[in-house]
Amino acid sequence: MSKFEKELLRRLANGEDVQKTAMWFIKKAIEANLANKDLSAFEARFMKRIDEAYAQWKANRKVH
Repeated sequence: MSKFEKELLRRLANGEDVQKTAMWFIKKAIEANLANKDLSAFEARFMKRIDEAYAQWKANRKVH
């Protein structure tokens, strides 16, 4: 678990804006120079879902 997992879980559980939460987490991961191996299983799934959503959005923009 990284030192940010508890805060990530708190933000999501409290219904905070997912986009803002994702940007906060990405910023913290960059600042802490985290690698995939440094992430908890939950954090890794969260980052994967962010990446997949971005890829889907990007692919849909090319179609339209």
